[in-house]
Amino acid sequence: LETVTDGGTKRLTMSVKEAAKALGFGINTTYGLVGSGRLRAVKIRRKLAIPVTEIAAFLERETAGDTE
Repeated sequence: LETVTDGGTKRLTMSVKEAAKALGFGINTTYGLVGSGRLRAVKIRRKLAIPVTEIAAFLERETAGDTE
């Protein structure tokens, strides 16, 4: 997973809305994952920022037990 580009600028984080879209989840589901600690985020002032690398790490953790 590469960094998100915003007008040519590489970003290291994404918003909850962007993460939800990248994962194919709804915003409420994504907030729930953050709230439960399953998807790690950084809170800066009143905004949640999800590191781009955390999206791949989340998927690795969630699929680690799958044998299919």
